[in-house]
Amino acid sequence: LCDLSQGIFEKGVSQGFNQGIIVGTVETLREDGKDDKVIVERIMRKYHLTRAEAEAYVLETCAV
Repeated sequence: LCDLSQGIFEKGVSQGFNQGIIVGTVETLREDGKDDKVIVERIMRKYHLTRAEAEAYVLETCAV
């Protein structure tokens, strides 16, 4: 059970870290004056996301 818990914890940390990088990228590109459509395209390419996933990150940063 300890190994299972550790694996779940590590997966969660990794996912959170990755999400933080993506959200940070969106915020940085916005600060540089990039349009949301450009941001979606860039994070799709860089992080190998679908359009829907990329748009969700862009929308998420609007709410923050």
